[in-house]
Amino acid sequence: MENQIDINSILNAPWVVALLPTIVTLVITFIRKLNSPLKNYAKPCKQCGIPPLILRLSLSGGKLFEGKYFKKGEYIFTLSMAFLIFVAAGYVTYLTSKAYHESPPGWALLKLTSTNELFLISLNEATSPDRKSWKVTPQICATQTYDTIALNTKTSTSLISKLCNAITLKSEENEIKNWITKIENGNFKLLIFSVPLLFMMYWFALALTLDAALKLTIDKYNKEQAENAKFYLT
Repeated sequence: MENQIDINSILNAPWVVALLPTIVTLVITFIRKLNSPLKNYAKPCKQCGIPPLILRLSLSGGKLFEGKYFKKGEYIFTLSMAFLIFVAAGYVTYLTSKAYHESPPGWALLKLTSTNELFLISLNEATSPDRKSWKVTPQICATQTYDTIALNTKTSTSLISKLCNAITLKSEENEIKNWITKIENGNFKLLIFSVPLLFMMYWFALALTLDAALKLTIDKYNKEQAENAKFYLT
């Protein structure tokens, strides 16, 4: 596309280079803040050997120190929920990736309603959705009949007629550009919606796993302390 932005030109822009140290500093500061001691749980964290960052990433946080011992069933339930959410997040990631890559940059995945045929189209070429089975170019349209092209590509003559008109007629160029823009805008909206959702799903699965792991560590420490207390009392 003529108006397509080159990502390399953005990354190499002077303002990006100038902002890079600031961004790195902010990230390091944020990580240090996450790993700073928790006000009310600094001592228990140190005693159990739990980094504050890990406790903050868990779902229950400091409440893990206050609750009762986890039973075996609670561990199984927590880890099962974490696994199911992780699998669901992986499936959503797959669907999002598949939908996003259906139309490469500068292309639009469309369907001819009358024949129910899918195709990819750019300003000067049309291909099958997998970009391997067949392709139609202005040169092919100019040198072969629509019936011949349809026979070679195993598609309908109606589709070939539409495609050849679209990629050879100057009057169709704006319509193709509009379709490509709509697809790219749709992909952008897909990312805006799916990235936060996936972030939350993956974090939730991780947080539940950390809950189980940290609770196991805390309960083990508390039991050891209780055993030591009994030893000193006897």
